Amino acid sequence: MFKRIISGSLIGLTVILIILFAPKLVCNIVATILALGGIYEFVKAMEKGGYRPIKAIPFFTCLGLLFVNSNSSILAYKFSFSIFSFLILGILIYGLFPTKRTLVDVSLSIFSILYIPFLLSFVLSTFYVEGIGSYLIWFILFGACLSDAFAYFVGVKLGKHKLCPSISPKKTIEGAIGGVVGTALTFLVYAFVLNKYCNFDIQYWQIILFGVVASIFAQIGDLVASSIKRFVGEKDFGSCIPGHGGILDRIDSVLFVAPVVYYGVLMFESLITLK
Repeated sequence: MFKRIISGSLIGLTVILIILFAPKLVCNIVATILALGGIYEFVKAMEKGGYRPIKAIPFFTCLGLLFVNSNSSILAYKFSFSIFSFLILGILIYGLFPTKRTLVDVSLSIFSILYIPFLLSFVLSTFYVEGIGSYLIWFILFGACLSDAFAYFVGVKLGKHKLCPSISPKKTIEGAIGGVVGTALTFLVYAFVLNKYCNFDIQYWQIILFGVVASIFAQIGDLVASSIKRFVGEKDFGSCIPGHGGILDRIDSVLFVAPVVYYGVLMFESLITLK
């Protein structure tokens, strides 16, 4: 637990410094490194499970993060074009060499692209929303990281009823509720700060609901990662982060919260606006 807190704090501090001071190119590079690391861990896990996903296509797709127009508000849409181009290439490779890869192998390759670089691209999409992106990014971090923290501590103290014992035996319903409530309250406090000091006009009841949805998706992301690990019989995706496992073990919730925040802001413009 001590290692988890220390490593988590260092990661959090690094993220804060990047958001506050780093130029956009650095953010793109960091996102690309995370995507590459996540793909590497995913491929290794699948190989340990006896599968042979195509490596080159997912890795080259991650590099696409560097070449997307970072000033565009439709970053994810532009990035999706390159993704589906690589998907077509993957299908062609499967058709040309049917004896070297099974349909499951190709499916895992396609899944890795959608699961890691595509979902992670929404972090950049959110960060580059004109005028307010640097404020919105905190909703992703709060929704992913604090939801996990609240769920963990409430689960340890009050957890009695298992949430999904077949996927993650330690998660409890009480912990899940604690994660939702804690995230919603965090969103409310952050919205209050934005309204009072940053000239925003955020409706509090809407932001509470936004926090509930973000926490639910964060926990779904965590369960999806756990399900994938059980699929191949692995406890963690890696060991590069003490107390947390690998990169995917740390960003599994971020991958699901980022699209929620991005599309939530775009679809409901009245949710988070400047005065």
